[in-house]
Amino acid sequence: MTTQIKIISGILFFLFLLIFASLHVEVPYFISTQGILLPEKEWKLTKSPNGTILNLLKDNRTNSTPFFTSTEFSRGDHAEFHLNHLLKPNSRLNKGDTIGFITSHQESYKLLDLEKELNELKQSRQINLTGEKPERTKAAMEELRMAETNLEAEKIIFDRNKKLHDLDVIADQEFEQSLNFYNQKKQEVLIANANYEDLTAGSKQEEIEYYNTSIDAILKQINVTQKRLDALTLTSPVSGFLSHEFKTETNDNEVLARVISTENMVLMVPVEISQIHYLKKGLAIKISNTLLPEEIEGKVIHIDSKAESLNGRQAVFVTCLIKNEDQKLLPNLKVKGNIICKSIPAFNYFQRLLSIIFNS
Repeated sequence: MTTQIKIISGILFFLFLLIFASLHVEVPYFISTQGILLPEKEWKLTKSPNGTILNLLKDNRTNSTPFFTSTEFSRGDHAEFHLNHLLKPNSRLNKGDTIGFITSHQESYKLLDLEKELNELKQSRQINLTGEKPERTKAAMEELRMAETNLEAEKIIFDRNKKLHDLDVIADQEFEQSLNFYNQKKQEVLIANANYEDLTAGSKQEEIEYYNTSIDAILKQINVTQKRLDALTLTSPVSGFLSHEFKTETNDNEVLARVISTENMVLMVPVEISQIHYLKKGLAIKISNTLLPEEIEGKVIHIDSKAESLNGRQAVFVTCLIKNEDQKLLPNLKVKGNIICKSIPAFNYFQRLLSIIFNS
């Protein structure tokens, strides 16, 4: 009887130690999952079946589209895309580098017609001028024409610099210098115009006003057309590599050019809703693949606020960021991941393990 008591006491003591340890001893806990690596940012230029050119920048880190434009060409227009001949597949690109050009014959002809019409209007305005001193009037007219021409040229430069400044390609100092030059040319036009109006006070004012209004309208059309032609020079909005994947997408859009930024990679992985309490931003994740020599560590940067159904189970998607400075990670690479969570009591660990086994 004494022996049985000792055995029972030993068993009870062992169970007590086991329960005590399971409640007070903590063990590491991680969540296993898998997903596909995506570049942090990717830019694509595509052509739809109806000829529309789509310019799209996708940010996989925030799952958003921060930049998107579309260019449509008139029926009958002949448009062509020419990739920069200096670029080859997998070429390294910096933000703002020229990728290619789209030529539009109709837009080019339209600009030539507008410039021709502008010259005719200016000549007609000069013919209708009257005054006591035609030589001085003619000289003032030439000064005004020269000032307007200089303003047009400076405006083209300013518009381009403004676009590059918005893309953080040029410094603030260079942009401000361009703006000062542009304002200076506008002031020269005002001065030349004031001098010209003083000399033509005896002109047929109504006719001169008509020509001035028409010239202003033509200049605005020229400016709009020139901006449209400038927009057909395509530059990369991100630094990265020119992809060789020029193929037709599932929506029948033809990919003309694609640039991917792979300095950082994004991994979106599903996590069962039952494990959401163990998740938080900033947790480390270790990824592995047979192609990788060792595990690579990243961190959790976003946890979705909604659940989705995945293979009959509810899950939330977690976004992770992995640095890829040595370019070991490739886009579309399938990897396994372990999200390193906070250590939990052994009792909770076994409880969680049994729950996963019985629910699998």
